Amino acid sequence: KILQQMQERLISIFMEISGQGTTDEVIQIISRLDLTDIINENKQAVTSALRAGYEAELLKVAGITGTVTEEVLQAFVDVQSATFFSYVDDMAASVRAETITGILTGVGSRNIGLAVAGKAISPAQMETLINTSLNTFSAQVNATIGQFVPEAKYVYIGPIDEKTRDICLQFASLPPMTMDEINSSYPGAFVDRGGFNCRHQWERVQPENVGHDVDRANQFINDRGDKFKPVTLLETLKEKAA
Repeated sequence: KILQQMQERLISIFMEISGQGTTDEVIQIISRLDLTDIINENKQAVTSALRAGYEAELLKVAGITGTVTEEVLQAFVDVQSATFFSYVDDMAASVRAETITGILTGVGSRNIGLAVAGKAISPAQMETLINTSLNTFSAQVNATIGQFVPEAKYVYIGPIDEKTRDICLQFASLPPMTMDEINSSYPGAFVDRGGFNCRHQWERVQPENVGHDVDRANQFINDRGDKFKPVTLLETLKEKAA
């Protein structure tokens, strides 16, 4: 919700300014308004969200390797955060530009918001990118830990419903397997899982594993019949490159 709140706040500020002078004066004020504080606040919110997610995963690695310090954690978060900062900058620039256009054409704040949504990355897309980043990193951590415990077996955990991809249903229907067995049968799948915005993870077999429902996965596979086409991310990328 970081971008959504930023967008609404900026539009509110700009629209309040719009009633404080002539059109030319208002546009001059908006075009010169320093947004540094607001932009930095939202960048800090992005950093905090990422840190909360990455910290828990890096501590897993620390428990195995003993190599993760506070300095390493902060450096890692800083590098990952930089990837998302451009989206915050783009949002601020888009809101400013679309507000000026809206003032010139006489549209309201709602239409300005719709125009911004069409130009910059949407809050939903931002959330998807952050979730994908965190989930992929979690899978990479599991893979790192798995190298130290090669005999460990994993099951595929996550929602089984109408939105579940065929490849995820395939993984969910499998019995416990080692990381090597998974990657041997489905190259790259231990980290890639179902691909972009995947809701699932390979988790080590535990007595309390919740969400590994082989029967439910097989029921969805049967229901999809001939339409069931399980394709890994690596296979999809190879097809597109061909």
